[in-house]
Amino acid sequence: MKPFKFKSKASVLRGVKEDKSPKKTNWDRVIYLILFLLIFVSLLFYTLQKNIFVNVDGQIITERFTVNFPEDI
Repeated sequence: MKPFKFKSKASVLRGVKEDKSPKKTNWDRVIYLILFLLIFVSLLFYTLQKNIFVNVDGQIITERFTVNFPEDI
């Protein structure tokens, strides 16, 4: 009878290499990023408008004044 021996080398499977398919657009991530940027820009605009700019309804009262046009023209 022939003696049985286990192979010590790993088996190698050979085949045809497949081309990688192009990645599909992950629409969930795109929508999430658009919503996140929209919320971030609106909060930034709100804080800048409240803290930097002063918007007040008002009225300016001045005395009458005369405007003299130059006669050089």
